[in-house]
Amino acid sequence: MARASYQITKDDSEFAYSYIQKKLRTRDFTNDYESSEEELHKTFEKPGQTKKIEALNKWCDKWLSKAEWKKLKVAIRQRRKRSVAHLRYDTMRRNITISYHAFKLLQKISERDNVTYSYVLERCLPKELEPSPTGRERIRRR
Repeated sequence: MARASYQITKDDSEFAYSYIQKKLRTRDFTNDYESSEEELHKTFEKPGQTKKIEALNKWCDKWLSKAEWKKLKVAIRQRRKRSVAHLRYDTMRRNITISYHAFKLLQKISERDNVTYSYVLERCLPKELEPSPTGRERIRRR
């Protein structure tokens, strides 16, 4: 198989291992699935984090093609990117449960204006915060 200059690091090793396992289960990686999967499991049974990482890199060198290495590297980069973005924005994001009708309204407006659901809410809801005699009366008047 192709020799890759990329080396899996300590921070990425657990993710890489689980990613490879998933790809082997779905038959997306390598031709000799059973042999490579057995060897992969033996690789991660080694004592000590450093030995596991070295063994995982050797396993990848042996069993992954150049294209498979590339897929693995892309997946690792995407994971890093998501984790950084998640750390940065996690405190600012919230999940909500809305009705199907509310979802369809959000979807229509966001598609029409080519914006996110958050943008639609942030643009429309401040209008509802304007002072009124009572909130219920304002809604009934519509």
